[in-house]
Amino acid sequence: MALNPASVPDRLHDALGSASGTQTPQIIECRSEEMAVAVAYGYARATNEPMLAIADPLAGSAGMGSARRDLLPMLVLGQEDLAGDFCKWSHRPATVAACGEALVRGWQVATADPMGPVYLCLDADLQRMPVQPELVARNVAFLGEATRAASAPQGLDRVIEALVQAERPAILADLVGRNPAAVPVLVGLSEALGAPVVDLGGRFNMPSVHPLNATNFSAEAMRSADVLLLLDVRDPLGVAVSSNTSTRLTELQHRAAAKVVSIGWSNQWVGGGQSSVCADVTVVADTAAALPLLLAEIRAYLRSHEEIRDRASERGAAWADAHRGERWRWRQQAAEAAGQFPLPLSAVAATVWEFIKEEDWSLVNGELGGWVRRLWDFRSFHQYLGGATAGEPSLGMGASIGAALASRAAHRLTVDLHDDSDLLAASGVLRTAGHHRLPILMVLRRGHPGHREDSGGEFAELARSLRVHGDGPISRVADLRKAFERAVQVVRAQGTPALVDVVCEAR
Repeated sequence: MALNPASVPDRLHDALGSASGTQTPQIIECRSEEMAVAVAYGYARATNEPMLAIADPLAGSAGMGSARRDLLPMLVLGQEDLAGDFCKWSHRPATVAACGEALVRGWQVATADPMGPVYLCLDADLQRMPVQPELVARNVAFLGEATRAASAPQGLDRVIEALVQAERPAILADLVGRNPAAVPVLVGLSEALGAPVVDLGGRFNMPSVHPLNATNFSAEAMRSADVLLLLDVRDPLGVAVSSNTSTRLTELQHRAAAKVVSIGWSNQWVGGGQSSVCADVTVVADTAAALPLLLAEIRAYLRSHEEIRDRASERGAAWADAHRGERWRWRQQAAEAAGQFPLPLSAVAATVWEFIKEEDWSLVNGELGGWVRRLWDFRSFHQYLGGATAGEPSLGMGASIGAALASRAAHRLTVDLHDDSDLLAASGVLRTAGHHRLPILMVLRRGHPGHREDSGGEFAELARSLRVHGDGPISRVADLRKAFERAVQVVRAQGTPALVDVVCEAR
């Protein structure tokens, strides 16, 4: 349970203080209500399970809104009515007896597909109500768990026809990896079709070293495609068009004649500011259930159509060659940048990778300008929890704390890459990390001295004052290696957080 002790309503505070034995919740103390919700958001990104947070609904709106957009479960308690559309369900129980029912139902709603945040209002009058001796709490285990959607979705035959007849299909995946079992199915579909996959980064969708991963040359993949398959894409319009900041005009990212096929919950679960695009085929379904059916039918079709199968193999081989060439070029670029000042992001990403690649690690925040996805080897669900978070800085920082909390039981090294401006706005995250002794390696990216982006803060000193190992600021790769060696040793040997302040090129 994540909360800011100073913001918890008095009677709820008393109830938590009087809990004992097996009923005592593990409390994660946060410096603000925004951060409490952010911690629950990060925990859900790491586990796909809800964590309880106590916060005012407006204070937690960014975290709940991001959880809704990312299809993540969350349960938030507060004493004010909810205003906004950033929850899957909100409820205000009228009696003490109804509270237990509301909590159980809230948990079920949050974890049923499509998953999302739930807010329960326990108002001041409700908190003052006496508990009757005969009140019996409902047994949560009795209700069981909801299964995933598993029926064959309508329209899948039209998707299969479009893909097998395509000359240059491409796949865009966003939240497919929220169910880890769907990732190898997506890989198999890509290999069967010889189609490149653009990983939009909502979750871990495709191994970064796979030959058909076209994430870092997505423009080429989209503009050459005659069929685009969108899988759990949260913002189809944002993917389809780009904006010119000078002319304020938008440009279509794919060919106008390309056929667009969409599978996912997007039409049923849309955030307030999202727009959609016209799709030739839209299948509303859980991708974890639809993709295995799609892959089985396509493989069966290709077995009996040799010419189309050979064409798919040729496409896949061409994309694989392009992928290997790009990976080699990126490694060379990072190696050549190691001696520059200020440190290029490529050199920082390569140096961090040098120290974590033999560890059991998890990247929970930040991408260093996309270089971690170019240079690091992402193979498992827990290694990449999703791209940059939207909203106030405390969301990304707090999400890192929640993910580190989830990783602690697995003795996993949590890696957080963030900007100095984020830490200035949410420095309380250091206190939470130090107080709860979380095993997290924080790499702080700051602009070089004299640059307008340099905050000038003494972050290593700030970290040490809050029980966090601090090192830096560092501007040379040789010094960076020594600092990372010390930091990883602290995280691994002591199980406590460490921060390394790095002077980087301008953003």
